[in-house]
Amino acid sequence: AVRDSGLQRREPIVSLMDTGIKAEHPEFDGRLLKGINLDGLRGEDDADLHGHGTAMAGIIAANSNNGEGISGIADRVKIRSIRMSYKEGVAPVD
Repeated sequence: AVRDSGLQRREPIVSLMDTGIKAEHPEFDGRLLKGINLDGLRGEDDADLHGHGTAMAGIIAANSNNGEGISGIADRVKIRSIRMSYKEGVAPVD
């Protein structure tokens, strides 16, 4: 009934605070918003230097039916990467 009503679904935004996201990964085509780096150690780039953030982003928002690895649990979600650490378990503290 909702599908036939003409109502459009929203595209929610998930901010992922982790080790960054590998933006060129095909699972995230059309899913990523501009991210930021807050680790204070590695310049302004929010690229994933460890892999953990990319894995978590995949669980949340990997594209479905694209012939790549997995399908994420959240259809149509957009991801904003906030890199808080450059490797697992290490983050600056102020």
